[in-house]
Amino acid sequence: MRRAAPVLIIASAVAVFAAAVLVPLDTLPEPHSRTDYLVIGTLATLAALAVLFAGWLAWRAGRGGLFWRRRRR
Repeated sequence: MRRAAPVLIIASAVAVFAAAVLVPLDTLPEPHSRTDYLVIGTLATLAALAVLFAGWLAWRAGRGGLFWRRRRR
């Protein structure tokens, strides 16, 4: 499971990015302007990066030593 965790985190970020792009494209009225695509892409990138960061934090917290590790003596 430890080797699969980074792959699952990346896959979930890709899925969130795709959902964050497709949902606003369906809900915004046509025709879409260049600004609409810019805002949708920005929000999708923000959501995907938030999932990556939260997944990394959860993964590191599960391994012990969230932000630093103790040196072996």
